[in-house]
Amino acid sequence: MKKYVFMIPSIINMGGAQMYIRNKVVWLRKQGWDVQVISVHKGNVIISELKEFDVHVSEMMFPIYLFSQNKQRKIINKVKYKISYQNYEEIVIESTCIGITTWAEAIAKEIGAKHIAYLLQENNIVDNPQLQEFFKFKHHRKELVSITNQSLKMMFESFSPITLDQSYRLPAYCNNVVEDIDSPFLHNIAWDKYDYKVGCLSRIDKPFIIPAVTNFAKFAYAHSDKKFLLFMIGGAPKNTSFENNIRKVFKGIKNVELVISGYMFPISAKLLECFDAFFASAGSCKPCMRSGVPTIAVDGNDFLPIGIMKHTTLNSLFRGENEIALDYQQVFDEVIIKKKYEKCVAEHEIHEPDFSVHMEFLNNTVKNLAYFDMDIKPHTMADVKLRIMLFLIGAKGYIRLGALKSRMLHKTTSDR
Repeated sequence: MKKYVFMIPSIINMGGAQMYIRNKVVWLRKQGWDVQVISVHKGNVIISELKEFDVHVSEMMFPIYLFSQNKQRKIINKVKYKISYQNYEEIVIESTCIGITTWAEAIAKEIGAKHIAYLLQENNIVDNPQLQEFFKFKHHRKELVSITNQSLKMMFESFSPITLDQSYRLPAYCNNVVEDIDSPFLHNIAWDKYDYKVGCLSRIDKPFIIPAVTNFAKFAYAHSDKKFLLFMIGGAPKNTSFENNIRKVFKGIKNVELVISGYMFPISAKLLECFDAFFASAGSCKPCMRSGVPTIAVDGNDFLPIGIMKHTTLNSLFRGENEIALDYQQVFDEVIIKKKYEKCVAEHEIHEPDFSVHMEFLNNTVKNLAYFDMDIKPHTMADVKLRIMLFLIGAKGYIRLGALKSRMLHKTTSDR
């Protein structure tokens, strides 16, 4: 028997990472793999195929080297027990963010598993010299990969530059979120009363959101004789101030009606087709583009427009070397007012993705099993302070403290 273990931050709520995990779990099981998902956070699991996975290890939110040797041993033993590694002839562990990769490597070494670090984050900054050596080791073994052909190149730029060909990439199939279903929003919104209907498909806690909606507010204010609907399909974690901060942007702008749907899965194809334009970033661009609606792609580094998907760019996360940052006001004017790019016939992707290319990558890694010694020391004073806090109140206590601070910030901003 063979087993595939995902070690990830979260399966709660709804986003590209959760949809990717769902898709790959479904595909792997069809290929005969036993699959397990171990995550950091407990909470509301929206995607039905992920509801069964109830193993949560809060310490994985932080790199392994921020814990004592004794604590590391307890966590490693806990995960080993949950994996039931003795029952399998082949085990693959896939980790998806920098902190968790350190735990995954240590656990893989314990149980003789292959560890693939597949970084789903848009930006991966590594400033600890020992951690840099770890990622150089994983890269050399072709056990390190990311979501765009620019991601690893940017990650290694400051300490061990690599070529674009060495910046390994795999697609994180997560765009099959659309189904041919009804939506209450189709009936609860008076669509005809708006001159222009603009959508944004994204988690609303993404960093590009505030710059994008601020520019949209400025654009709408300049066209005060027109009535706009801005419909944001997505949500943010509970007890955070992201939704409130977005609403504050439009305070006093009377010609914009703002709708924030919250997490939505699946998404109605008919709903997407109602809009005149979208702006989005990363994987969210493709469902919008496939709806036939002109879609503005926003860069994940500078949060400025890259271009119009399929019309002026094929890049949805980072602009290409020959692409310049565009001006929001000009792009909104061309897409929304002048309708320079016509709506097309929808071509929604309603099928299960094929992860054969992921297995090809796995098969092309270095065959012999070898592991990096995770005896890494905290590099910055911030790491040292965090290590002390984790020792005093534990990972769960620290996470609860962070949630409390977030609720207090939310209350403060709401009361203003």
